[in-house]
Amino acid sequence: HNANRTPDMQYFLTVFTDGGDNASRTHTLETVRQALASPGVPNFNFFVISAGLDEYTKALLDSLATKPNCKHLPAGSVSKEDLDKAFKQFTARMVELLEVKIVSKPGSQPAMGSVLRGMQQMTLTGGG
Repeated sequence: HNANRTPDMQYFLTVFTDGGDNASRTHTLETVRQALASPGVPNFNFFVISAGLDEYTKALLDSLATKPNCKHLPAGSVSKEDLDKAFKQFTARMVELLEVKIVSKPGSQPAMGSVLRGMQQMTLTGGG
């Protein structure tokens, strides 16, 4: 909602992928690259967390993350340990971005930063 926007508000798009294309017809790599270069909103941040990629696909995703507001966080494999590491990198980057941008009233604690610091202690567990 526009009434709630502030000039320092952060916008995030986070994608988790195995690199497989599910028959995209709307966007090409170039249109995605252009959209990331000019997202149309201030303070836009793009993260892609990937797992199980071949070197070619990893290089393509790396090529999207060349600007400071874009980051590719590849997991070395699909193992729980590698996925934990990638998500912890993501959480650390979120903490860094949000703590710098959160403006608190005197004497208050930046709540979102505290929540994200807590998330850094979390690990992935299997379902079921």
